[in-house]
Amino acid sequence: LHGWTPKKLLYFNLETMKREKEEFQNPTEDNIVLRKTIEELVSVASANMVHGPWSVTDKPEDFVAPSGDPHDYLHPAPYYHPPTKEDLANDPDLDQNVFVRRDGERVLGTEMYGPYSERYDRSRLQAMFNNVTVWTLGSFYSDDLSFAEHAAECVRVWFIRNETRMNPHLRYSQFVKGKFGDEGQNFGIIEFKDVYYFMDALRLLEGHFSNQEVSQLHDWFSAYLKWLDESRQGMEEYLTKNNHGIYYDIQKASIAAYVNRQDMFYETMYECVSRLHRHVDENGLLPEELKRPTCEHYQAFTLSAWDTMSRMAFSIGLNYYDPKIAKGIRRGNENEDISLLCHAMTNTNPLSSGRPVCEGDIGDVGNDDGIDQKRWWSLTIPLRRHCDVTRFSPPSWL
Repeated sequence: LHGWTPKKLLYFNLETMKREKEEFQNPTEDNIVLRKTIEELVSVASANMVHGPWSVTDKPEDFVAPSGDPHDYLHPAPYYHPPTKEDLANDPDLDQNVFVRRDGERVLGTEMYGPYSERYDRSRLQAMFNNVTVWTLGSFYSDDLSFAEHAAECVRVWFIRNETRMNPHLRYSQFVKGKFGDEGQNFGIIEFKDVYYFMDALRLLEGHFSNQEVSQLHDWFSAYLKWLDESRQGMEEYLTKNNHGIYYDIQKASIAAYVNRQDMFYETMYECVSRLHRHVDENGLLPEELKRPTCEHYQAFTLSAWDTMSRMAFSIGLNYYDPKIAKGIRRGNENEDISLLCHAMTNTNPLSSGRPVCEGDIGDVGNDDGIDQKRWWSLTIPLRRHCDVTRFSPPSWL
């Protein structure tokens, strides 16, 4: 089992964190950068102590899910809108009460932390995931228990307390009026995608919960995992061919590991290799993401997911960057050993391939070349570490 247990951190590395803490608490000239990074983390943790707890029951009464239960998570599909007069004129069969999709055009309140986002649960969920993790890490490095205690209280409010807990499903995530039986789309499952690092935060926080509370957390995530695996939305999301599929696998694997579903955890990690073959073409590109109006975002978004999944896979000795696991083929050099994931990481990243902004996307207007260089630069780390790629176009912000 490669030393794996349900209590082992899946995304973070505890031994690395312990070494970092030792260096942080014993300053030298050699660890200035590390200490500044941890100091910034602790500073953010301290500043954010004014926030939380959050609950799905914080929604305004007028924005409760169709079930009428305020404990049900609710967030509308971001690209579905009421039909316009033009829509109705162009399609005589269109029902004016059924929303229509306009990709790339967001519904008011669905942008993260944007205007009116307090109507729905998406921003609250992300704030809870992010802050609980930052407080947990801040407590680990600084030994300030107040961070961990506040993080634990936020977890109790969202997952345990009867008055405020979320029901363990995403039935009304990306809800569309008049469609899908007045329930959410399968795409709404992606809103829980960052649970993987939150699972590690719960492991680090375990000493701040009673045995009963730990059991209640396991019960909640076991129930959510069952819904994820067996619901209409979950089964449809599993079958998606784009970024939604890999983010589904990340959720399923990380939660299965936390609740000790070893069978499901290992099965998901190994089965995911076949998804890699469906995501990446012979040119090392991501055809499903290139179809999107914001294809620059979705390429980086998808490769970030693959790097996350690979980090989790390393915990059980599985290396997605190994060509023996998934081999890529370079035209003109078919006999070269290159992993499929390295092939995608190299050819899709504009800092290693020199490619222009993908067709149809205006790119990041804040940069002369339309490329979000800081975002892509972080994805050069796995290229250096696992793919033996060391030459990159230098980003202008360095």
